[in-house]
Amino acid sequence: MTENSTVRGLRQLSEQAKKLHINLNGLVDREESTPPIVGSKVLIYKGKLHPEYMRVAVKSIRFVLRGERKAVKRVLRDIKLWTRLQHENVVQVFGIATEFDFAVSIVCQWMELGNAHDYVQDKAIDPRSLLMGIARGLDYLHNHKLGPIFHGELKGRHVHIAEDGRPVLTDIGLSSFVESSFVMMATSSAAWSTRWMAPEILEEFKGASAEGDVWAFGMTALELFTRNPPFIDITNTYGVITRIIRGRPPERPSPETTCYRLTEEWWRICGMCWRHRPSSRPRISRIVEAIENLMHPTGQTTQMLTSPSAVAPTGLGSTTRVYTTIIGVKLFDILAMLRRHLPSVPSISGIYESPRQFIFLPPDGTPGVATDLDHMQITLTLTPKNIHGKQCTPVAWSST
Repeated sequence: MTENSTVRGLRQLSEQAKKLHINLNGLVDREESTPPIVGSKVLIYKGKLHPEYMRVAVKSIRFVLRGERKAVKRVLRDIKLWTRLQHENVVQVFGIATEFDFAVSIVCQWMELGNAHDYVQDKAIDPRSLLMGIARGLDYLHNHKLGPIFHGELKGRHVHIAEDGRPVLTDIGLSSFVESSFVMMATSSAAWSTRWMAPEILEEFKGASAEGDVWAFGMTALELFTRNPPFIDITNTYGVITRIIRGRPPERPSPETTCYRLTEEWWRICGMCWRHRPSSRPRISRIVEAIENLMHPTGQTTQMLTSPSAVAPTGLGSTTRVYTTIIGVKLFDILAMLRRHLPSVPSISGIYESPRQFIFLPPDGTPGVATDLDHMQITLTLTPKNIHGKQCTPVAWSST
């Protein structure tokens, strides 16, 4: 494909995108001083979107747009759909730009905390609340009002972490988007995400599906629990493919490897995702329900009452109290609850939790450690400090 035809295709795409109100040419400043993050299909730059100067990610597709009209229509259709997705666990896409490097660039939210795989390398991070958010994001996509949307390449590096510690699905449908509308080099079509792929995809070359996403969710769960890719003991791709096709799922890791977080119940969820026959795997809505039952067991309730405010102050000299009645809620429930109701507190689960303990300060001011929070009335005071480079907001929290 000549440069002229490339320019012509980009011009056509730009004109049509303007009619759909997704053309961001002239509104995006791309930071050139910082090297991009190199992905298998995109180069990710930091940028700012006018007129609010919002920080955004500028994802430039590494391959050349096909010149035919069908490819342009597919790009427009997918980008327009992505801009309509509205969920706290799904990345917000703002539109496209065609003015950088003769490439199509997708403009979306920038996530300062990076991807989930890197995020959980800190053993203080508990992946269970992340997996709840990932499952909810998939459930939203699979049951979208415009019709089911499949991720197609779910793994830890395609889940990014918002400033409040919330997991956000990214690169939704990107694989099929690139393969159908862009000219790819012969070597570029290799399966970058083989370790997360379902057997029917590897054996029958099937496209993205709900069942494939569920399989990948189980592999992503294992990845985040172990902080390693699935099948870490197998070094070559062919060995991984053979094992998956033969119906041999990963071995269960040791409790020490997962910081004792991969319980029997969580391992059972993984096993359901890895059933060899696609139709025997549960829907993602059932996975969400199973995780919710783990985090909030049946018959045990959580009620949130706030006074005077449920929004954490921005200054470090004051304290916001959140009074909560809890019956039988485990440690990661409390962390998830704090993050949900105090969104301005950065990454609670990554800052305050050690692998098996939660440090707290009782009302009498004597530091202590809670190792079992079931059926206890406690007060947690999270004091302002700089941990992992993050300045924390003071929060007092009481279960009474």
